[in-house]
Amino acid sequence: MMKTSPKCREGKELVQCPTPGCDGMGHVSGNYVTHRSLSGCPYADRANLQLQHQDLKCPTPGCDGSGHLTGNYSSHRSLSGCPRANKLKNLARTREDKTDSEPLPE
Repeated sequence: MMKTSPKCREGKELVQCPTPGCDGMGHVSGNYVTHRSLSGCPYADRANLQLQHQDLKCPTPGCDGSGHLTGNYSSHRSLSGCPRANKLKNLARTREDKTDSEPLPE
């Protein structure tokens, strides 16, 4: 019988905390016994985490990240939630539809 490493189980890699020297035990909130990410790590550098979160912003040119496509949130940080990107996509689609419906010149 082959012995598997603790990092692998049934061919899947287990997610572990990326903080150097951390074994994944404990949680910053105190509500959980373990964690798998920097946001849950009690040993992570909080100042570094805040800098990472500030860098997350909407990639749409001219968009400040306010509003959300669904209307359920006051902000977004991706194209999938960007109301401006959705408007541009719909505008491009209607332009394509207009050119498709025009007769071809003979």
